[in-house]
Amino acid sequence: MPGLYTITVQPANVCYAGPSASFNVEIISVPPQSGGISGPDAVCFGAEELYSVPATPGVTYTWNLSPNNAVMNPQGAENRIRWTNAGTYVLTVVPRNTCGVGPGSSLIVTVNNTPPANAGQDRVVCQANVLLTGSPAGGAWSCLNCPPGVSI
Repeated sequence: MPGLYTITVQPANVCYAGPSASFNVEIISVPPQSGGISGPDAVCFGAEELYSVPATPGVTYTWNLSPNNAVMNPQGAENRIRWTNAGTYVLTVVPRNTCGVGPGSSLIVTVNNTPPANAGQDRVVCQANVLLTGSPAGGAWSCLNCPPGVSI
């Protein structure tokens, strides 16, 4: 059983019992599963996200991604990933200490494509107020090559 134990020995024979000596022994086991991976399981193409597990002293962590189509920057119990391709991925982290490798934890991550922007056809307008529409809904509008005083 893991823990800190003291072992004491004392030499003895039929004629003499010598002084005892003690030493400590720490028994450790392979690390337990790190728990769930924290971080988003649905992200956008090009996003950079942080993933982590609870850190345990004396444990190192190996991060794997399948398929390996992203840029990973693992730092111990944390891993910063820049998602460079759309798709479905399995992110796994495996704990290790001097006794061996513990069970891994996994997270399935879906990387979504960036939707194409469509602001419609170019047009000339003569009035001051114009209704602009585009797809997908939401997002932010900006004006390229607009004259001073024009705002969107």
